[in-house]
Amino acid sequence: MTGVNQDDFDFEKGLQRLEEIVALFDQGGLTLDQMETHFIEGMRLIQQCTARLDGVEARITQWLNQSETEWPKTPVRNEE
Repeated sequence: MTGVNQDDFDFEKGLQRLEEIVALFDQGGLTLDQMETHFIEGMRLIQQCTARLDGVEARITQWLNQSETEWPKTPVRNEE
């Protein structure tokens, strides 16, 4: 995602919104335009959630390759 700092993205809220979108599709009754709009929003949220998870995984992998004394004491924010 160009220009978006993944650490500013609220992962839990993103997942919650994805669940809401899925529920809307499950309920049915959406117009074609509504389906398209929700689909696009859902795909963007999936991309953001995936990028956030990838960033956290990369940091954890890096920490595991360091000695325990080099581990951060608090959560680290990516400088993307």
